[in-house]
Amino acid sequence: MPYYIPLRNMNILLSKEFFYFDNNYIIKEESMPSTAQKPLKAGTSPTGRRKSPRKFPQALDSLQEFCASLQPGDLVPTHTELMRRFDVSERAVLRALEELQRSGKIVRRRGVGTFVTERNSITELTQPVMPQALVDTQTIVAILRPDHSFFERCLEVLFHHAKAMDLTVACRLVEENSEWSLPQITETRQTGGFIVFHWSLLPIARQLQDAGHRVVLVGMPPLDHTPEVPCVYNDHEQGGYLAVSHLLELGHQRIAFVGFTSWDEGLRGRGHLRAIKAWNARLEFQAARNGTIEGIPLVQPTGIHPEQIVQWERDPAHAKAFFAQPGAPTSVVAWNDQEALKLLRTLNRGGIDVPGQVSLIGYDAAPEGLMVHPSLTTINPQAEQQIQSALSLLTRPITPPSSHSVVIVPNLVVHESSASPPVV
Repeated sequence: MPYYIPLRNMNILLSKEFFYFDNNYIIKEESMPSTAQKPLKAGTSPTGRRKSPRKFPQALDSLQEFCASLQPGDLVPTHTELMRRFDVSERAVLRALEELQRSGKIVRRRGVGTFVTERNSITELTQPVMPQALVDTQTIVAILRPDHSFFERCLEVLFHHAKAMDLTVACRLVEENSEWSLPQITETRQTGGFIVFHWSLLPIARQLQDAGHRVVLVGMPPLDHTPEVPCVYNDHEQGGYLAVSHLLELGHQRIAFVGFTSWDEGLRGRGHLRAIKAWNARLEFQAARNGTIEGIPLVQPTGIHPEQIVQWERDPAHAKAFFAQPGAPTSVVAWNDQEALKLLRTLNRGGIDVPGQVSLIGYDAAPEGLMVHPSLTTINPQAEQQIQSALSLLTRPITPPSSHSVVIVPNLVVHESSASPPVV
């Protein structure tokens, strides 16, 4: 099971021993009533009379207080257990869990469970992480593809922290579809460990681990995939949720997605759907309460095909015509900042006002997003904390289990490219 680190206390936790959560982790159960007396049903008093279950506000307060008493990474009991423990209805518990997830205090993993986490309150740590124990050798080998992606920026962060720890970083670039061999990768002498960037390089990471090397993979695993080597990645589901929720809060109903194979699939897509479903449910509830259930303006998501983007880049007039048509999207969520910045240039060439006519949000918090006008609203995946966690896994005295994961909670960074939709 993953171990979720609260970013607020990252510099403290990394100086202490980690807790491991794997398939052998057992939750301590409360002692059950004796067989001479039947256990009470939830909401039933000792006299047998039915009590009124507490409502959502009380349930939320109780769950917040309960989660605050747990440690980051602790598994939260099932909602049926929470109903029994706090004498609340199922609806109230589910709403409270949804609210805690939305606020970043818990993370829910399908087929695994719900874990305690915290929302990051510090966007950057000024002190590099120090190793828990001296490594036997002085060289960390980084393996990545030269694709000018988020992972190349992670490499820059790795150089910074390795220097502070008196470690050397050797870089091995693996071209796509190129031949590679284990001796070529491990030719560096006195290797202390390997950091492999991107899940597509899992075969390399697995072979290194099988050969007895210490390895950490930085990158999001596929949906519902159990890591086969120690893994560090950011919570893409929460990132997708934050991006769409931000646009919905601004008032956007028509949201387009760029750079996605499918906007509603994968971890990021799961976050998009969660935000849209929660928003539509809120609208339906308000409409039912006001007696205006007909004609509810529900969210209308749509995907933009890559070929359409290429056409816009060749002739921005096509983009201008697309966004000028009735019912066109008023906002765009891009897979990453690279896609967002390419689209921003195209929209500027086509005379489309960002954010006056179309709001735009990226992902990765690339520095280039601050060098354009308007500056790019984005999701920060916390590269600094991901690298700190990877180095900690490599330099701790005991090698972590192969199923060990560290999940970093991202945060929304609002700049100039997102605003309320135009008034029609």
